[in-house]
Amino acid sequence: MFFSLILCFLSTYSIYGQDTYEFNTPGEHTFTIPENVNSVKIEAWGAGGEGGFSYYTSFFGLTIFAKGEGGGGGAYSQSTVSVLPGDVLQIYVGAGGGDKGNGRGGKQRGDSTFVSSNIGGSPTVLVLAKGGLAGDGALTQSNPNDGRYLRGGQADEGIGDVKYSGGNGSTYGGSSRDDLVSGGGGGAAGTGGDGSHAGSPTNDTPGSGSTGGGDGGAGVNTPDRNNPSDGGDGDFPGGGGGGAKNGLNNTTYYGGRGGHGQVIITTYMTPLNIVLKDIFVKNSGLINIVSWETAHEDGGDSFEVERSANGKHFEKISFIPAKRNNHGNRYTFIDENALPGINYYRLKLVNVDGSIFKSGIVSAVRNIDYETWELAAYPNPVSDLLNINISGQSHGAHHTTIVDMSGKIMYEHESSQPESLTVNMMGWPSGMYMVQSANDKEVKSIKVNKQ
Repeated sequence: MFFSLILCFLSTYSIYGQDTYEFNTPGEHTFTIPENVNSVKIEAWGAGGEGGFSYYTSFFGLTIFAKGEGGGGGAYSQSTVSVLPGDVLQIYVGAGGGDKGNGRGGKQRGDSTFVSSNIGGSPTVLVLAKGGLAGDGALTQSNPNDGRYLRGGQADEGIGDVKYSGGNGSTYGGSSRDDLVSGGGGGAAGTGGDGSHAGSPTNDTPGSGSTGGGDGGAGVNTPDRNNPSDGGDGDFPGGGGGGAKNGLNNTTYYGGRGGHGQVIITTYMTPLNIVLKDIFVKNSGLINIVSWETAHEDGGDSFEVERSANGKHFEKISFIPAKRNNHGNRYTFIDENALPGINYYRLKLVNVDGSIFKSGIVSAVRNIDYETWELAAYPNPVSDLLNINISGQSHGAHHTTIVDMSGKIMYEHESSQPESLTVNMMGWPSGMYMVQSANDKEVKSIKVNKQ
């Protein structure tokens, strides 16, 4: 069973909508896709192989000087896959050869590194990067050089959209028993290509890792057999270990450890286009109020409110920029110039990628009989000229009068629409007067004090 391991888990934020997570501790991990993430790039490095161990012994008078071979470098694989928030990835980071807990000198190849999931309902390996082969112990002095490489992890054995092979480690070599050298480790593959091989099939020089990959460990090249040494460790991630070299002290020396594997997951939150949850409109007297709500709109650019008198031919009446965040928003537009009768509205949703979508059509009726007119008279008290103002929306003729307290009509005026009037009250008796204005639906009155 996979379990969650937090050690050596690194998250770094780079740009909006993109986070990077590194897994570099050998073993099993899980990774849950965060909210709003819809794709991930998965990169995997296989672990490097262990360098060959060496020893000195004498067998029936035959002196054997062992020189270890270099381990191969780990491969690199990469894929970008679509995911959903909450999906779980299972991760296995390969351990470098020679550091697996079961003893050194065991000819341990590097473990493969892989990432799998149950996306789609069945277990699927999304990315696999093979580990490098381990170096062997050397042959006898009489056969010091077989001219072969220790193979790095191979791209064609991996799984991914992009795959590169680890570099090969080299065997030991030399022309005499004193100048035999142990092999260098192969470099790990990386984002830039294959890892480099060790210097030659019989060379202590290690291979270099490609971009992001670890270098191989160096073999041993001492001037004589009295200077034995362990091989150099391969660098992280995935460098092959260098081979060891022995002398005359009857002691085993070990090849370098292979570099551990690694997994890097980069999450991407592609801006989501505007998704409209709802749109509705209501009438309020002479205005119509259009409201709408979005589910998300971080990839949105703007809204255009369109209106039609017949539901077929629409014209743009307003432009409203999108708030552009990854959660929903509410918007309101007030149409203060609503057409008499039925008004049809819709939204034109414009996204930053240039795509355009139209909403459904909603409608509201502006009541042509709705009246919002006002009557004003000033100054009050008044001594001579009285201003009468009839303002606002009114339908039908207005009949305006000024009446004294006995009911006598002192002034009378008929108009077809709201207007402003001036009445000269100089010479009128002092006292209270009633200013009235009426249409066929309503009468409004104001008392005026004539001084």
